This record gives sequence, C-alpha cells and structure tokens, in this order.
Amino acid sequence: MRKALEEGKSIIMASHNPCLKATNSLDGIKGGYGAIYLANISDAFILPVAVEIIGIKEAGMSETKIKTFLHKPNAIIHIGPPIKLEKIKGIEDLEELAKNEINVDLKKTTYLSVLKKLESSLKTQSQFLMSQLAMLMPKK
Repeated sequence: MRKALEEGKSIIMASHNPCLKATNSLDGIKGGYGAIYLANISDAFILPVAVEIIGIKEAGMSETKIKTFLHKPNAIIHIGPPIKLEKIKGIEDLEELAKNEINVDLKKTTYLSVLKKLESSLKTQSQFLMSQLAMLMPKK
C-alpha cells in the first residue's frame, strides 16, 4: 500500500456505519488500525468522511432482493478537516516486517510482539479518529 501512495494513488478505507439509530453515537464503537497505520507509514493526512443515510429502511435491508436493488436511499456526506497524526515511534518496524521474507512462524511471532508494543498508541489514535467521525454526524 505504501508503494501505491508513493506513486500518487489514493487509498480509500471504508467501514460500515456502526452508529446506533436512536443516537448516531459512536460511543463504545472500536475503530480499526488500518487508516492509522497507513497514515503513519506514508506521512499522509486522513480525510474523515461520514455518510448519513436518509430513508425509512437501512440500505440493503428490504424484505426481497428486488426491493433491496430498487431501494435507493438519499445520503448526506459530511466531510471534516484533514487530520495529521503524530508519528508513532516504532511504526516502521511493522513495515519492515512486512517487507522481509523470513520464516512465516517467526514472522508471525515477531509481528505480534511489535504490534503489542505499538497497540496503545494505535488505539489512542484510532479512538481520536472515531471521535472526529462522530463529531461529523448530526445529533438526533
């Protein structure tokens, strides 16, 4: 993925909208580390985008496949300001492991060890990103 970024290609990461219908809250929803990892190894900005689906039924949730196909809900796109994360010390170790061709079992053990050391920083940045996404959604 870093190569794609270095070549000027855009990488889009998406996730299902986990907001609770009644509150549109992201409280308690855990974010992943993918966007955090990519932003750290590539020194890229993250552009937070939240999609608010407007409709009676959630997209893809009709009783039949044909109704699901025909149901076209409206959506409002909320785009936040670009986010520049502080570089996580040691993140390059994960990238180096991905490049190296070593014994698969050794690689897995080493990867998990390195990931464990970085987990707190990854989690903190992920929670920050989730809070930025939550602020983009209207309160209901």
